[in-house]
Amino acid sequence: NHILHNHIIINKVNLQTGKKLDERKGSAVERARNANDEISKEQGWKVIEPVREHQSRTEQDLTKKGQYSYMHDLRGRIDTTMQDTSICDFKTFSDVLARSGVNVSVRGQNVSYAFLDANKKQRRARGKRLGTDYEKETILNELERRTRERTAQQLDREDQSRATELVRETTSTDTALEQRERQAQSRKPRIDQLRNAVKPIADHLQHFTGAVREFAGKVEQRVIDSKLYKDVASRFKADLAKQEQARQNAIKQDLAKRMAPKKQPQQPQRSYYREPEGRSR
Repeated sequence: NHILHNHIIINKVNLQTGKKLDERKGSAVERARNANDEISKEQGWKVIEPVREHQSRTEQDLTKKGQYSYMHDLRGRIDTTMQDTSICDFKTFSDVLARSGVNVSVRGQNVSYAFLDANKKQRRARGKRLGTDYEKETILNELERRTRERTAQQLDREDQSRATELVRETTSTDTALEQRERQAQSRKPRIDQLRNAVKPIADHLQHFTGAVREFAGKVEQRVIDSKLYKDVASRFKADLAKQEQARQNAIKQDLAKRMAPKKQPQQPQRSYYREPEGRSR
């Protein structure tokens, strides 16, 4: 019963550059397998469906007879857990499965399941024995796919929300601008009317301001030419000259005091004691 098939092998190291392939495990093989299946369909060849469940002869006999199979029971519990699309990581998967009575243990790349069957008998089975869908790598790939899909959906929702908010803000801004433009257009005749009414007043005020400045200039010149102004100015200059002379005199006096020689203190006179003549010591 041999069926024509391909064995696809991906070399992780580039033989020319020596660089290692950086990818999610199995993604390169998955792309090559999909390309192989597409070519097979184009050529009219049958695409081999992967074997998802490995049933022993005993399990097959029990299934045909409609009797209880703990392997079928275990697969059902795992399938029910995986149907919950909110599960996106292996820890959550293990915790939810434990609530249904199945304990998950991982050793390296292998995963095994232990539980009490319907006959209260302790059972244990490896994922490889159950089938491809129950192996660690397959479950991790599915959980990673869900995580990527959920992240993409979240980003899409955020982008849509931002786009909606931007459209709302833009629409609100446009509406506000249109309202202001309409208000400005409605006020324009009134503004033009007020401008025309104010213009003569502004011209009159400008003429009046010029006349006031001319009058002020004449008054200032008349004051400067008056005898009172000249007397006050001469007195002010005389007061300034006196103050300057007094300041110069004070500076000279202070300088003279500083330059005067200092007196030397007198030394006290010494007294000498003289012994009387003829007195022996």
